[in-house]
Amino acid sequence: MGAVTAETAAPPAESPPGHRLPAFAVAVLAGLSVFVVHLLFVTSVSGRQVDGAALEGAEYGRGRLWQVAEPVLSVISVPFVIVVVLVAMLMAVLRRRIALAVQVAVLVVGSNVTTQVLKNYLVRPDLGLDDRIANSLPSGHTTVAASAAAALVLAVPRRYRALAATVGAVYTAATGISTLIGGWHRPSDVVAALGVVMAWAGLVLAFGPRGTGFGRAGHVRGVASMLVGVGIVVGGLSAVAYMRVAAADTIGDTELLVAYAGGALGIVAVCSVAFGILVGIVAAADPAD
Repeated sequence: MGAVTAETAAPPAESPPGHRLPAFAVAVLAGLSVFVVHLLFVTSVSGRQVDGAALEGAEYGRGRLWQVAEPVLSVISVPFVIVVVLVAMLMAVLRRRIALAVQVAVLVVGSNVTTQVLKNYLVRPDLGLDDRIANSLPSGHTTVAASAAAALVLAVPRRYRALAATVGAVYTAATGISTLIGGWHRPSDVVAALGVVMAWAGLVLAFGPRGTGFGRAGHVRGVASMLVGVGIVVGGLSAVAYMRVAAADTIGDTELLVAYAGGALGIVAVCSVAFGILVGIVAAADPAD
């Protein structure tokens, strides 16, 4: 039997290109989720009462908690957005990924512009409740934080994606809960903001260039599963708390605290699931270094 030469050796199998269908599906579902949240917690009496109870319950302990929450929110500003976008774009350029730099910019700008448009045009109907204030859904501060964190998940090299997703989930959750502590936003406002950001993240990944290393996504499988798993468990606790408040005949101090806790848990849950899914669709669409 003759020796195998370079000419007769089988060529190495190439990895199939990245898949964009999961990203497109996430974009559609996330976009729809914004309007579902609006329907359930703004146009529904029961949803609005529970959401309002969470905001009212946040008054308890606000003095002490605000000392932690205020510095978190004070970071959010136009210069902050510009710096994050430039850093993320620079990362992409240094990796010779010009298209990725454009994706990052579109994600952040698109998310924040969409939030401001929705905030101005979504209707908060008069349901005969004592909460006749201007519409605050989605949360602008949460959109800034989530879009900045998502941009970094897209921009960092493959080996840092799991860390970026974990830090992004924690930071976004901290920002969302801080807006609740400060009485700036209800939990539904924060959840809607995550929907906006995930919709734009899905769009830029679905219509952007594909990577060539799909199948090597094991580097994020563990953290993605962990984040989604944590989100499901915590989300279950949040749902139990909200259902208890919704079923109460009267809203007293106990119900306000339960709604507050449920709202905070809901924010943690949605942030965890969102970034778990995000790092997964990034790996699926563009897992190359």
